[in-house]
Amino acid sequence: MESGEPRLGDLLAGRFRLAERLGRGETGVVFRADDTLLGETVALKLLPRAIGAESTAELFSEVALSRRITHPNVCRVFDVGLLGEHYFITMEFIQGENLATLLQRRSLDLHQATRLAVQLCAALEAAHRAGVLHRDLKPENVLVDRTGRICITDFGLARTIDDPSSEEPTVGTPAYMAPEQILGRTSRQSDLFSLGLLLFQLYTGRSPVRAGSLDELVDELAAWSPPSRRDLPPELAPEVAAVVLSCLALEPDERPLSAKIVLQALREFGAPRPEKKPLRRRIAPAFGLAFLSLLGLTSRDETPASSASHASDEIVFRIEPAGSATLREACPLRTENESSSLLRS
Repeated sequence: MESGEPRLGDLLAGRFRLAERLGRGETGVVFRADDTLLGETVALKLLPRAIGAESTAELFSEVALSRRITHPNVCRVFDVGLLGEHYFITMEFIQGENLATLLQRRSLDLHQATRLAVQLCAALEAAHRAGVLHRDLKPENVLVDRTGRICITDFGLARTIDDPSSEEPTVGTPAYMAPEQILGRTSRQSDLFSLGLLLFQLYTGRSPVRAGSLDELVDELAAWSPPSRRDLPPELAPEVAAVVLSCLALEPDERPLSAKIVLQALREFGAPRPEKKPLRRRIAPAFGLAFLSLLGLTSRDETPASSASHASDEIVFRIEPAGSATLREACPLRTENESSSLLRS
């Protein structure tokens, strides 16, 4: 180890045998490793040598914040260790690919996109419920395994929601940053903007933001008009389209109050509606109008118009039934005066 990067087959810390090199990033190299003590496969991230006191503190913060969250759609972080001058992190091994690679390889139908979207929202809601802001949601930080389960990973830029800091350095990936992140301001609503970009990309195959740098992002947002209903697939339920678009509002207080609201909309309305079933079509729009009214996207005068299997070249999903919680429980209907402030933090 003293002479450089370890080789495949090496035993680290007397326990982790390196089996495969998975990739290298700015923050280190990742291996698939066998935990010889527990007989499990883990992902092992080896950081650069002598990272410094500040980076060490950030590393410990990443591990601590990640371990706050217990959810099947959030990658589990097990431990941090020191080997010579190198720190390493062990975490859950996800056999699959990241969302960026998946979307480059193939397009998703409405069922598949919604299946992944529900899991994304559930993961973000779990993080926020644990008091953690991710601050760098992007396709590269979303892993999809062979069964179609997604896992949010890389909490390297995360911080606690109740952090009193008002002035922070700009963090995040420009193409997936909320406008206020440029000024160093982050909140649940900034994570929801990033979530909205991911949901839009799941349903359309493209992101509405193209910026590759902060300067490009500033220029793009200055002339940017948020996407409209016409930019989303016509078969997507209007309630789902409305909540996705509301996540992309330029002002934070115009976005949903929580990821739970987005999650419940996807669970209630995400599946394509069967054709030629008049009774269901008469009932669903009434509920849908109430939901759109909560978002402030309709007026009172308007009328309402997991399991997964893996194949060799595609992932096939079906929409899971909604959970016991309903949208009304997560987001009860308000009076006319209360509805206008529902999405404000």
